[in-house]
Order: sequence, then structure tokens, then C-alpha cells
Amino acid sequence: MAKQIGFLLLVASIAALTPSAQAQKAEKINVTGYLIDSLCASQHLEDADPTVFAKSHTRACALKCADSGYGVLTTNEYYEFDEEGNKLAKALLEASRKKKGVMVVAVGTLEDDVLKVMSLKER
Repeated sequence: MAKQIGFLLLVASIAALTPSAQAQKAEKINVTGYLIDSLCASQHLEDADPTVFAKSHTRACALKCADSGYGVLTTNEYYEFDEEGNKLAKALLEASRKKKGVMVVAVGTLEDDVLKVMSLKER
């Protein structure tokens, strides 16, 4: 009986490691676009081309609206950052010399519509 239970536990362990369980891991992606606060982004997502606004969005405004969080705005999508991404974004904005239209490359994994940022660099 103990051998049967041990065998069942082994089978269950192997089943948990099958490709279908591993496939749920998020793939790393690179997103290039404008770094913008979530408040201002939400007001322009329905624009024909939201990047028109993003190009003129000031660094000062993004820092002022930091509490709303940050993300990357591309031509057709807004990638909201996780907490770590928000910290990286604020630090990048504080160090940037650009006055408006801060373009970045964010690397991370997309999980539940939130970009879990691993790195963020100004472009």
C-alpha cells in the first residue's frame, strides 16, 4: 500500500511539471514607447494617435502625477507598470534631461495586464 501511495505522489509531481503547467510562465517582452503617468494616459487612450499627446507630455507633469503610477504608451496600447516599474520610472524621470516626450524601452513580463518591469532605459 505504501508503494502505491508513493507511486501516486510521484505521478502527481510529474504531472505538475508538464509543459502545460510550465507554459503559464509569462514570456519576457520588450516594449518601446513613451513613459507617461497613468492619469494622463487614461485621458488620451481613445485619441486617434495617443502618441501625439505623449510626445508633448512633460516630464514635470509625469512627476507631479506619480501617485497614479506609470506605464509605456505605444501607438496602440498602454502597458501599465507594476510597483517595481513605477519606482524605476520615477527614478528615470528624475534623472532624465528631457523636458517632454520621454521615450523608453521597458523589459518585463506581462501578467494580468500589468507589465512586471525588469529593466527600464531611456531611449
